[in-house]
Amino acid sequence: MRTTANFRKSMTLVAGLLSIAGLCACDSTRTPTSPAPSSSTTPVPAPTAPLAPTALRYRVSGRVTDETGTRLAGVFVQVHYIPDRPNGAPSTPSSKCSWDGCLLNVLTDADGFFEVELNAQSDPRLPGAFGYVYAGWPGYQGDVQILPDGATPITKNLRMPPLRRIDAGESTTVTLAADSPLCWPNDEDLFDWTRRCEVVHVTARTAGTLVVEARAAGGGVPGIYFGASGNYAGRPVSNPGIASVAVPAGTFSVFIGVSSGIAEKFEVFTSLR
Repeated sequence: MRTTANFRKSMTLVAGLLSIAGLCACDSTRTPTSPAPSSSTTPVPAPTAPLAPTALRYRVSGRVTDETGTRLAGVFVQVHYIPDRPNGAPSTPSSKCSWDGCLLNVLTDADGFFEVELNAQSDPRLPGAFGYVYAGWPGYQGDVQILPDGATPITKNLRMPPLRRIDAGESTTVTLAADSPLCWPNDEDLFDWTRRCEVVHVTARTAGTLVVEARAAGGGVPGIYFGASGNYAGRPVSNPGIASVAVPAGTFSVFIGVSSGIAEKFEVFTSLR
């Protein structure tokens, strides 16, 4: 009996040792784990969100006058702008929006005054601006000016002289100023944001080659451009200070232009050859 008891104790001890040995063997084959991150690790900053385009509620107002300062009533004024949301935004008066922006139309009152309100953002096609304002009326030269972004209210007075008309063979004087209209010789709906123009309407009584030349007392040389809507008999040839084109009898728009920021007076001479 004592021998049996001792045998059982020996077997129990051996089993325990084998169990411990097995645990040790298993632990020795385990893959080490990475240490827990230290609480002192510097957090990675979140990426900075891109700045949104400038978006404001703008109030634009002004007066439309002729070259003598006389206030013009009932003049059509149009504001073209980029809205601050894809489908447009509330405006006063209401505007119509499409893929390339919104159009807001208003007439000047009896005192030549207009005022509009709109929500707009920067126009990527016009750095530093959210749109432009245009005034037009039959018998007058249109005026178009850029509307700068970032400040409101905006006062933008517009000047519309009567159409300047001469016959081929006559001359006239034009003055380019800082507030002269932006140019649109290539298309009546597409403006050149880098140049300012005054327009002369020249009538050819017979067919021939219309030649237009501009000279400045100060030595400046303007660009001369024939309006795209003319019914020409040939292809216009334009060089600094002089331009020509074959024409039938009719009236043609001639743009005298300089880079924005230049102010100068030019004598414009015409001939029909």
